[in-house]
Amino acid sequence: IEQRSQLLRSLRDRTTKLLWRPIAAAMAWSRENQDLLDDPDQPQLYIYCLHLGLEGFTIDQVPFREYDGSSETALIPVRERNLLPHCPEIGLASCRDSLKELGIESDEEVWKTLYSSAAPHRLFEIDAFKNSLSEYWVRQFSDPSTTLVQWLEQVKRQIEQKIHNQNPGLPHAVICTGEFSMDLPGNTSLPQLILEKLGIETGKIILESNSGWLRPESLAISAHTYSRNLAKDRVSYLDELPDLQLLITKRGVAEWRSLREEELVPGGKPATLIKVKDFSLTLGERHLNFFVHHEDYETVRKAELSFTQAYDQDIQLELHVSLEPAGGNAVIEA
Repeated sequence: IEQRSQLLRSLRDRTTKLLWRPIAAAMAWSRENQDLLDDPDQPQLYIYCLHLGLEGFTIDQVPFREYDGSSETALIPVRERNLLPHCPEIGLASCRDSLKELGIESDEEVWKTLYSSAAPHRLFEIDAFKNSLSEYWVRQFSDPSTTLVQWLEQVKRQIEQKIHNQNPGLPHAVICTGEFSMDLPGNTSLPQLILEKLGIETGKIILESNSGWLRPESLAISAHTYSRNLAKDRVSYLDELPDLQLLITKRGVAEWRSLREEELVPGGKPATLIKVKDFSLTLGERHLNFFVHHEDYETVRKAELSFTQAYDQDIQLELHVSLEPAGGNAVIEA
């Protein structure tokens, strides 16, 4: 987590863009299913992106929505805000236990094996390691107290609530990436067992492999497409904005005003929210306080704008509020 935080801090120059893995997977799926996206009678279209990696397991629902571009209307993926919980480091734990079963006892040797230049890719080609790992996952599913089963129960409850509220129908596909998109004894796979546990029904489970269209480099191709689209001011996906409200006092009466006009905005770009024009700096004042409420938090954020001098009359102000999805707090300028 600390390494990830350091990476994000190092990219604060905002010249480097990050692409969310499920969106990259959805873009890869789009390239292979353009006929579905071109169907005007298509009902609610969405897929699941299941990632089973060393760093953790995640599953995300990615819907597709219409976007009116400059030249055409297209169905493109949406990055939703209310994400399902993830299960961190479970992949590393499984590898550690499997390696110890194979005789690599010390933690130092375990980490050295996992992070050598050839690992983890070469590890997953060793039959003894694969068999030990398969047995590990079978044991995990058979014990309701394991981290894996507890995580799946939590995710299942949220998925059932989401389906109850939205009634989206069945997913068109489940895209599976990561080192653990693997077969298990009994003619099944780890992704299949996870989806059965979650109650997700779909006839199309697409595993990352060297032989199918979802190859290890597919997500990198999506990132390249996203970068190229940004340079040409094209939209690759949509971001869902939170509702922000600003406390405004008019004629002595306080009221909350929503700053969001549209729920979905072009992804990867700062979104300019509405402009508030009926603000003024009172005679003799040098400071202006703002109170902003974010729908996901119980607390209210206070911001203060200071001016270099006090004025001898009321000064009319226009506020500009911008927000970069998943990029921190909103920016308020007067």
